[in-house]
Amino acid sequence: MRELVAHHRLIAGVTECMLRAWSTLWSEYKRLHTLLVQLVGCDEFCRRFMAIPGVDPMTVPSFKAAVDDPTRFAKSKTVGAHFGLT
Repeated sequence: MRELVAHHRLIAGVTECMLRAWSTLWSEYKRLHTLLVQLVGCDEFCRRFMAIPGVDPMTVPSFKAAVDDPTRFAKSKTVGAHFGLT
C-alpha cells in the first residue's frame, strides 16, 4: 500500500495515519480478547457452554446476560423467540 501512494504526499500521509490507527485498534482488540477469554475461563457455566461447537468467548457472556434466569422459559424453543429468531 505504501508503495502505491508514495508519490502522492497528501495521500501517503493520510494512508500512514490510517495504518497506524488500524494497528493500534488491532492491538487493543487482541488485548480485550485475551481478557475476555480469561474472564470466561473463570466461570463454570461459561466453560461448559464454550464446549458447544460454534460458541465463542463473546457469545457466552452475551447469552448469559440475556438469559439471566432460565426458569422463566417453559420450553427451550421459547428462548429463540425471546431473541427474535422465529
